Amino acid sequence: MSTEVAPPEEPERPRAVAVIGWIWIVVGGLYSLRGLIDLMVWGALYPAAPTLLRSVERHDSSDRLLRFVFEHLTVIKISQAVLGVVIVVLAWRFLRLGPGARVAMQVLCWIVLGFVVAFTVFLAALSTRAVAVGVPAPRLGSQDPLGLAVALGVAAAIAAGLIWMIATLRRAEVRQAFESSRRIRPV
Repeated sequence: MSTEVAPPEEPERPRAVAVIGWIWIVVGGLYSLRGLIDLMVWGALYPAAPTLLRSVERHDSSDRLLRFVFEHLTVIKISQAVLGVVIVVLAWRFLRLGPGARVAMQVLCWIVLGFVVAFTVFLAALSTRAVAVGVPAPRLGSQDPLGLAVALGVAAAIAAGLIWMIATLRRAEVRQAFESSRRIRPV
């Protein structure tokens, strides 16, 4: 007589959970890859760093941020790569309906939404101020009216996607899937 115990059935994962999880795996993976590629490029450019920093020093004091970034670029890019890996791991746990992953995903969405809103306000204020003080177009870069409109449109689309994710993560069927998963998994 066999006394095999069948493993408990995994709860069915809602389609929205799969979509959100895979979106974050792709975003986290690309963010991590970007950080690593930037790190390799900086490694190749590092011998020219003193020349770049002297060039920054010749400009006005508004370029202090650029000098700070150059001085700490290695740490910044390593942090970006690590953050991307953390996002991928979180998304993987989310796809597996891991305990706490739904709440952590909501927190991540809120943080990114806050960043998008803050960056959009900063970009709009910077563009408005640059036009008001008469910054020449080449210095302003792509922040002409069309560029600003496109940037605001992209920010609005990203914000709408994040709001959709947050609302979806609060739906009863998603909460129930995670609660069912918790009951099935041994503690």
